[in-house]
Amino acid sequence: TFEYFLEKPGLTFAESRQQARYPWQYASRYFALNSWGHITTSVCGASDKSVYNTLEVPYTIDPKHQSDMLPKLKETTRLIFLPRKKPLDFVNMLPYGKIDRIYDPRDWKQAGKVICLGEIRMAKHDALSGVKREKIREGIKLAARDVLSRPIEIYKYYLESRECYQLDRQCIKKETTNKPRKSQTETPETRTKNRHQSLKEFGVIALHAVKAEIELLPKAERPTIEPFELSNGRLKLAV
Repeated sequence: TFEYFLEKPGLTFAESRQQARYPWQYASRYFALNSWGHITTSVCGASDKSVYNTLEVPYTIDPKHQSDMLPKLKETTRLIFLPRKKPLDFVNMLPYGKIDRIYDPRDWKQAGKVICLGEIRMAKHDALSGVKREKIREGIKLAARDVLSRPIEIYKYYLESRECYQLDRQCIKKETTNKPRKSQTETPETRTKNRHQSLKEFGVIALHAVKAEIELLPKAERPTIEPFELSNGRLKLAV
């Protein structure tokens, strides 16, 4: 849509961008209205003005929400989505009721913040569950390589999500206070170095957890875990 409207004559660049956003705004509203059951997100670091924050959060939590950005739903369309055919149970492993209770139809930033925090917590939970004994033994039957790489990849996602959220909060605080926090003074290079160090430490934990379970197996059934290294956040096993 952005390319399409950019080529339209008579529109400024800003006007073409706005026209290109409308289809996505409509689609996002329908997407949010159709949500049910267990929802997971990948939104940490999204701008306060993003379609996610302005439309998807309020319409997911409150299907009857009215937006100033888009016209009211037509009656025929409203009947498709209202009332919700199936309930919303969890958002990023958090019971929906917890988010609904703090939702304010005039200001839903707090609800959006809780959704982001749930996303970060869920990523860490998923990574740690990957090195539990039951998961490791189950995975060893399939492939030792996947047993080790999956929790590390998820932990990498957890670290990146947490950093996106922290940077987003720092940008907000910069506009409201003159006193920078310590993490605000860190360079991107320092943050990357710290993130990679945390990932390496988790990789060692994962490797020892996998090896401990392998050593409990009969020798004939033990798969080989090759030496590994972490480069740019990606796991590489020697072949």
